[in-house]
This record gives sequence, C-alpha cells and structure tokens, in this order.
Amino acid sequence: MDKLTEFFKKNKAVLLVLAVGVALMLLPTGARPAQAATAASEKSEEARIEAILSSCEGVGRVKVMLGERDGALSGCVIVCDGAASASVRLTVTEAVSRLTGLAFDRISVINMKGGEQ
Repeated sequence: MDKLTEFFKKNKAVLLVLAVGVALMLLPTGARPAQAATAASEKSEEARIEAILSSCEGVGRVKVMLGERDGALSGCVIVCDGAASASVRLTVTEAVSRLTGLAFDRISVINMKGGEQ
C-alpha cells in the first residue's frame, strides 16, 4: 500500500494530465448537430427542387431525394407523374443537373405510381 501511495505522490502531475485527457475525450464533440444541419439543408434543397420541377410542363406531382456519401452529393432520384415521356425525363434531368451540379448518370427520373402513361 505504501508503494502505491508513493507512486501516486511521485506521478501526481502525470496522472492529473491523464485524467484531464480522458475527461476531454468523453465530452460530446458536437458532430451530431452538424449532421442534423446537413440533413435539414438537404431536405430544404429537396423541397426547392420539387417546387421548381412541379412548375415545369408535363412533370405533374414530383418527389425528390438527394443522396449523400461522405458529406458530398452523390446522386438524385426524382419520381414524377410525367416520367413516362422522354422529353419530360430529359427536361427534369437537365434541370436537376444544373441545380445540383450532378452528372446525368447520377440522376434517375422514374414514373410515379398512378402517373401519366
């Protein structure tokens, strides 16, 4: 027991620094609010794209989902009433490409269930 007490007295500063380091590692880093902000921003961007696309001729009802990988936009899926028409698919793809900066091969336009045939 005396050896243990002597060890603590000798290494008091080292043990204090170690304890503070462990305490700091256990504190929350705030990464979750940043992720929440990114998710909210993504939902806002999806809503903006939906609004602009729904005003395009032939598109009709529209839903947009943006995909993200490693913090960067990786793709987009658009489901709309008018996707059965090649000209509507092209219009939607071009608009989303310009709005998001995504290449055409990263954008999918799919016909909505119950949409125009």
